[in-house]
Amino acid sequence: MRLDIRRSSSHPFVATLFFAALALLPTACGRNRTADQDGHHSVTLSWAASTTPVVGYNVYRATPPNGPYSKLNSEPIMTTHYIDTRVEAGHTYTYHVTAVDGKKLESAATTDVTVMVPSP
Repeated sequence: MRLDIRRSSSHPFVATLFFAALALLPTACGRNRTADQDGHHSVTLSWAASTTPVVGYNVYRATPPNGPYSKLNSEPIMTTHYIDTRVEAGHTYTYHVTAVDGKKLESAATTDVTVMVPSP
């Protein structure tokens, strides 16, 4: 899973995150990017495609330390990336992804990836 954080500061921040998951390949890296002109933040998640046939992916987010997970998409995502634009500066979020097959069954979730959105 690749993780890009957008923020208003231009100071670089690099983190590497790795996970192994059923139906998803274990690769990941992260870095910061500049926030948009209005200073809005976003987190971009990307992951390797499943090695088995899938109709898409579901992305889940929790607010730690023990917040419940909520599915962020209403229908399976057909691509291998997702941009979460509903994040706030200074907050921490945990994500995981599942693969969805043709019968709408989900794979096991990826290992959790936690990110703190930098404060402006």
